[in-house]
Amino acid sequence: MNVLIYLEPVVFRRDPLLLRPWVEWLSDMLKVQRTQGESIEFSICSSRAICNLFLELGGVRSDMLFACQQSELLKPFDFQRYSYTRDLFEHPRSSQPANQPLLIMLDSLRRMVNPDVVVSFSENRYLRRSFPQARLLFCELAPLPRLGAPQFLFTDPRGHQADSLLGKVVQPGLEQPVLPESPDINRLFVERIQSQAVRHPMSGRVAIWLDSIRKGRRVALMALQPEDWLTFEGSYRAIAIENLALQWLRELPTGWVGVPTYYPGTCFSSVLEAGIADEVDNVAFAPPEISSGLSELFVPHIDALVTISSTVALTTLLYGKPIVVAGITPFSAFSTGSVSDLDHAPVATAAQRASTLAFLSNGYCHALAQVRSEPGYFSAFLRQFATAEDQEAFFTDLSGWTITKLERIIRTI
Repeated sequence: MNVLIYLEPVVFRRDPLLLRPWVEWLSDMLKVQRTQGESIEFSICSSRAICNLFLELGGVRSDMLFACQQSELLKPFDFQRYSYTRDLFEHPRSSQPANQPLLIMLDSLRRMVNPDVVVSFSENRYLRRSFPQARLLFCELAPLPRLGAPQFLFTDPRGHQADSLLGKVVQPGLEQPVLPESPDINRLFVERIQSQAVRHPMSGRVAIWLDSIRKGRRVALMALQPEDWLTFEGSYRAIAIENLALQWLRELPTGWVGVPTYYPGTCFSSVLEAGIADEVDNVAFAPPEISSGLSELFVPHIDALVTISSTVALTTLLYGKPIVVAGITPFSAFSTGSVSDLDHAPVATAAQRASTLAFLSNGYCHALAQVRSEPGYFSAFLRQFATAEDQEAFFTDLSGWTITKLERIIRTI
C-alpha cells in the first residue's frame, strides 16, 4: 500500500518552516511505523525546506521526498499568494483549474508514487482531480477544546474545510440518528468545558471581567485569527484583521458588545485597540493577560461567537450558542449570512449537538500522541480506511457507537 503525504509547499508568513509542528508529528509517526517493519510505503511532497527538515528529524529516506518549487505554483497568479490560496478553495465542480503547474506536478507524482491514499494537511481541490483512484484524507488538529488538553487529529475523506464530511454532518436540516444517550452526551461535553474553565488559573479573571463590561448587553466573542494562511485568505478574503474587527463591530446589532480575542502569541497594540474603541462604542478589549490564546475560557460566559474559521466556533456551537463564521468552514451551515443578522442565528438542537459529538468520537478524531508514538496505530487506521467499502460510512455509521467512545475523548480534553 502506498501513501502520499502532501504538505503545502508555498511559504506563508515569511517562514519556510511554518509547518514544522506537522513535520515533527509525521516524523515521529514514520519512525514508529518503521520499527514495526510496516509494509506501507510513505512518500512526502512539500517544499525543499520542509523536505530538508524531514531529513534532519529522521524517519524518512531521501527517495521518499519530492520537493517542488513555489515559484512554479505561484506563477499562474502573478505571484499573488492570496489568488493562489483562494484558487485552492474553489469548488472542483464549479470552476476550472487555473493552476496548470500544480496539476502537472501532481500528475507526475501520481505516475511515480501511484498512491492508494493521499493525506493532506490543508485544503487543496486539485488533489481529487489528480488522484481520482486514490482515497483522500484531510488531516489537521481536531475542532475539539485544546486549552490545557491533549491534541487530537481529525481525519476527513472529503475536505479540510470546503465540502468536508464534518460539514455534511453538521447541518441544521439533517435528520439526526436516534441516540438514546443524547442528554448524557451533551452533559459530558458541557461539564468538561465548565470544569476546564474552573480549573484554569485565569478562569475567574475572565468571568469577573466579562461581568464588568456586560452592562446589560449580550456579549459576542470575536475570535480573531492571524493573516497570511489558507484558513484566512483562502477560506475568506484578503483583509487586514484590524479592519475586519472594525467591520464586525460596525455590523453588530444594537444591544451587543464585541469582545475581540487573539490567536496565541498575537495581539493588537494598545494604541490600535484605543483607536478602534474611539470609533465604536460597542467594543471591550480584554486585559492582555486574558486576551490571547484563551478564547475557550470565554465560551461558557458569552452569548455568541464571531470568527472566520476558528475551531472555537464548533465548541461554541456544541455548547448550544449561536455562531457567525465568515469563511468557508464545516460549521457554516449554522452561521447567519452576516454579523448584522446575529439576532437570528440558528442554535443547534440537543439532538444535533449529540450526533455531532458521536460522529467526532467515531473514528474521525485521533489522539495525536497515539498517532505519533503507538507503533502500527496510524498504519492500521490507514489500511482500514483504504479498504472500507464506503469511505464516508466508515466515519458516519454509528450503529456500533457507544458513549464509551466519547468518554475516552472527553476524559482527556
